[in-house]
Formats: sequence, C-alpha cells, structure tokens
Amino acid sequence: MDGLGGKKYESLSYVAKAALTLPHSNAVPERGFSVNNAMLGKEKLLLAESESTIVAQRVVKDCPNF
Repeated sequence: MDGLGGKKYESLSYVAKAALTLPHSNAVPERGFSVNNAMLGKEKLLLAESESTIVAQRVVKDCPNF
C-alpha cells in the first residue's frame, strides 16, 4: 500500500507480462535476410529490379506443402 491507501505496484503484472513477451533475440528476422541473400545468389541484381522476384519466391517458399 502506498501512503494514500492504494496499491503501490498496481500495474506491475502488466509490465512483467509485456517484458516476458518480448523476443530475446533477432534470429527470425536475420534468418529471413539470409534466405533473401541466398535467393539473389551470384547474380547480385539491383534490389529495385529484383524486389518483386524476391517477394514472389518467398511467398512460394514459405507456403505450406499440402
């Protein structure tokens, strides 16, 4: 209790839950960048020219196999 009769740490549980839901690393985005670089391969096209190609290839690659 604080000096006014209210709960001292009323929102502590919300802060703790928010902190526990944060990712501990950036492995997933880094893996995505690695996949994109592998798709470019030796061609090393300009990003402006190959962005739609990379997006299309990622859609096909990330699509589940039925």
